[in-house]
Amino acid sequence: MSVFKKAQWIMARHATDPVDSYFDYRETFTALGGAVTLHISAHTNYAVYVNGRFVDCGQLPDYATRQIYDTLDLTPYVHKGENLLQITQYVTGEGFMTTNVQTPGLIFSLWEDAKLIAFSSPETLSGQNRKYATNAEKMTLQL
Repeated sequence: MSVFKKAQWIMARHATDPVDSYFDYRETFTALGGAVTLHISAHTNYAVYVNGRFVDCGQLPDYATRQIYDTLDLTPYVHKGENLLQITQYVTGEGFMTTNVQTPGLIFSLWEDAKLIAFSSPETLSGQNRKYATNAEKMTLQL
């Protein structure tokens, strides 16, 4: 069984400027009280929030030809009934030694015990976040 059984990559193909930019994703889901697990992969980096509480952030560097994913236990942040999953994605948009240039994308699936309860799809609410300053001045090409 694939952890991304029905999930689809959400790609920011129409971002106005994907260099040094942020994207937000929102998905509601209903939990029955079991163990809730999130599987997630994002180009560059992500931060996960459940019901407005910070859960975790990170993403090991990967490449389009070798995507990796993280598994997060969301159980302590979830309550019975309707919940809100929010993900903020950071995209460098430039190539350097730990990443290469690719269309910003994210995929996730949310499981309660062995049941798929939410997943990324074209219906997932998403958009570019303009609250953060982008294209900041770089001291050197490495930084």
